[in-house]
Parts: sequence; C-alpha cells; structure tokens
Amino acid sequence: LAQLASNPSEEASAFVASGQRSLLLDLGPLGAAASYAGSPSQLFDVTGMMAQGDIVPTPESDWSGYAWRPFQDPQTNTLVKVSAPEAYLSSNQWVSGGLPSLNIALPFGFFGVLEVPLSEVRISLDVTDRERGVNGILGGVIETEALVQNFKKIAGTLGAQFCGQSTALEGILDSIRQASDIMKDGTQNPDAVCDGISLGLGFETRRSLLGEPTPVVTPADPCEGLELDGE
Repeated sequence: LAQLASNPSEEASAFVASGQRSLLLDLGPLGAAASYAGSPSQLFDVTGMMAQGDIVPTPESDWSGYAWRPFQDPQTNTLVKVSAPEAYLSSNQWVSGGLPSLNIALPFGFFGVLEVPLSEVRISLDVTDRERGVNGILGGVIETEALVQNFKKIAGTLGAQFCGQSTALEGILDSIRQASDIMKDGTQNPDAVCDGISLGLGFETRRSLLGEPTPVVTPADPCEGLELDGE
C-alpha cells in the first residue's frame, strides 16, 4: 500500500475519524463471561451519521452515541454485511473464524477510495473492556488482478494521463502486481506465479450504534468526466 500512498495507515485512521467509511462489528448479545463457545457476529459496511446534510466526524473519545449508517443494496433492499457464524470468545479474545470474503475501503488522498477485496479472512480482537476493543488484527489475501481492476476505476482522479491504456497507469499497475507474495487461495506454491497479496491490518474498536440504512452510491467514472472536459 505504501507504493500507492505516502502514509496509508495515517490516512486510513483519519478516514474513519472523519466518519466517511468504516466497518462496524456487531458481536451480538455478548455477555459478561470471558469465553463463549459460539458468538455469531456480523460486519457491516458503514458510513458516518449525518447532521444538516453533512457527515459528522466521530467524537474525540466516547462513540456510544454515534450511529454509523449501514449501506443498503437498493436493488435487493438488503444491508451490505458479512456474517461470522463460527465466531467465538476465548479469554476475552474474540475470533471471527473463517470468513469467505470481506471488502475494505481505503483512502488514498486524491486517488479517491480504493475498494480492497479480501478472501481467506481472519479477525481477532481483545474485548476485555466491552466499551473498547484493542489489539485487533485483520488478515486476508487480496486477489491481485481484482485490486488492479479496482484501482483502474479510480486512477482517473490523478488526471487524464491515467485513463485508458496509458504508460503512466501501467507503471502503477505493475507495481501492484509486483507486491504479489502468495496464491490467491492463501497457499504457497513455489512452482507458480503468485496471484495474491497478503494483507494484515491492526485496528481498535469503540462501542457505537448501528443507525438507519443508506443506499449504496456508485461513484462516477473519473475518466469519463476527464474525457468530456477535454473535448
């Protein structure tokens, strides 16, 4: 990610703090015990609460009154979420179990928002303090070509020279491909060309609310706009 942004961790943290986009982890009716054999959970793709037409940044410390708005597919009227039916709690450590897929949105300044598709996902989080989770680790594998295609969708925000099959764009795409270090199914095969990128993210959580749904909005193609401006 550092090949695409100068400070990806700082930018991602600021993105959440601004309320623009995040993941909301719903642990369900989690009791006071330190361990539960089963703790079915869900992850929602969310954006921040609104006030007077603008997204409200998250509070400095207490998020308990902050209501994240889950995205809703306008065609199916279903919330955009991922279920974790095999999740459990062991000594106050919440573990997701295996998740088939998860989408993470990461900002890159003027690049816009890069959608990062993950598979072979595993998540763990220390919830000793039920108000705030710490030492969270999210790991997974990015299919390299899927990330390449998602980056191409936002590359035009850099300028018209990054639209189409430009040399400038291909240089960036090649740098993404060169980060491949694993097979996309999570295995290692020394006799094959790697087609996946391993990703690990550290995170913390704060207790907050799940608000009213909001429709998924598909952003406009920046290259289409740039081409029109050039005519």
